[in-house]
Amino acid sequence: MPNKPSTPTGHFRWIICALIFFATTINYMDRQILALLKPMLDISIGWTNTQYGWVNSAFQGANDNAGAAAGFLGRLFVLSQKCSPKNGCVSLCA
Repeated sequence: MPNKPSTPTGHFRWIICALIFFATTINYMDRQILALLKPMLDISIGWTNTQYGWVNSAFQGANDNAGAAAGFLGRLFVLSQKCSPKNGCVSLCA
């Protein structure tokens, strides 16, 4: 049997997968940057471990809330597009 030519949709799916992978990788690196910078920040800012804990907690909370808000807005966008399997759009979050 001859191979079917690849469709643009197939390439688009892999591009989306790659974007999700890189976004997740950047998110994990972003979460760890304060831990890596702690010794330098201790010297330059002079904060205590308690103050560092508060800053790190606020950063993590803001990061988590931003992710939840992005998920909510993404769901609104998908639902506003009236996605259904009939028109080739499948929503995993609906």
